[in-house]
Amino acid sequence: MSAVSKRQEINLEAEKRRESILRFLSRNPGSSQQQIAEALNEPARPVRYQLTMLEKQGRIRSKTVVNRTGLNAPRKLYYSEAGCVPELLERARRFGAPFGILIAQITD
Repeated sequence: MSAVSKRQEINLEAEKRRESILRFLSRNPGSSQQQIAEALNEPARPVRYQLTMLEKQGRIRSKTVVNRTGLNAPRKLYYSEAGCVPELLERARRFGAPFGILIAQITD
């Protein structure tokens, strides 16, 4: 196996993991990294990395939550972009007024 095909295989695996995470979050908004990893039967570390990448790409958002008692460390809860694929939202924004403006207001 060449180095190129190995890299393609790794990229494909990462993309599949990201898509699985997005599907899960669209059905389970407000899930923690641990909940996502357990539900997808994936190791926590790669899930955490993919969550970071998805957030940097703007495909998901997170909210840090602190326990009221202060006994537990703060944790992040993750949300998909209203259950929609961000590329479709971007296309809708480019479509123009009033539809594009309405979509932008709903999702911002």
